[in-house]
Amino acid sequence: MPNQAYIFATFKIRKQNIIPFFLLIRIRTMKILNHFILIAAVLISISCKSDASKSGEPDTTTANLVTPSQNSVKNVSAEEAKTLMLDNPEIEILDVRTPAEYGTGHLKKSANVDFLGSEFLKNIENLDRNKTYLVYCAVGGRSSQAAQLMQKHGFNSVYNSKEGFSALKKVGIEVD
Repeated sequence: MPNQAYIFATFKIRKQNIIPFFLLIRIRTMKILNHFILIAAVLISISCKSDASKSGEPDTTTANLVTPSQNSVKNVSAEEAKTLMLDNPEIEILDVRTPAEYGTGHLKKSANVDFLGSEFLKNIENLDRNKTYLVYCAVGGRSSQAAQLMQKHGFNSVYNSKEGFSALKKVGIEVD
C-alpha cells in the first residue's frame, strides 16, 4: 500500500480525464467512515434506552407495584419507585453509576455498585438474593442491564428505575 505522500502525487488517467487518485481513496474512506459512525450511533442509542414499556400514565398505587415474579425484573417510573420505597422500608437501593457519579449525589441509603467496574459481578454475588432491590443509574440504561444480570444470577425481587437519578431526585426522594 503506498504511503500518503505517494497517494497525493499519483494520478489515474481515465479516458482523457485526469482524476486524482487520492480523491478516489478519500471518497471510499468517507463512505466506510459514515457507515461506521451510523452503526456506532445506533448502538449507543440502543444502550442508553431502557427496555421499559411505553404505556400511558403510570398508576403509582401500591396495588400496581406487585412483587416481581420469581427471577423477573419490574421496570418502574420515578413516582412508582418513590411509592415502592415508602411502602417497603426494607428495600435495598443499588446505585450502579460510577463512583465519580455517585460522589456528585445519590439516593439516601443507597449502595454504590459500579456496573461498569471490573468487580460488578463479584459485588452482586455477595448480595442476598432473597431481598428486594431497587436499581438505578443516571438515565435507566445501565440499571436495566444490571437488573437483568441480577435476574440471571438468581435474584428473586428486582425493580429497575427506568428514569434514572435526576427523575428520582425530582419526585422528592431524599438524596445525599
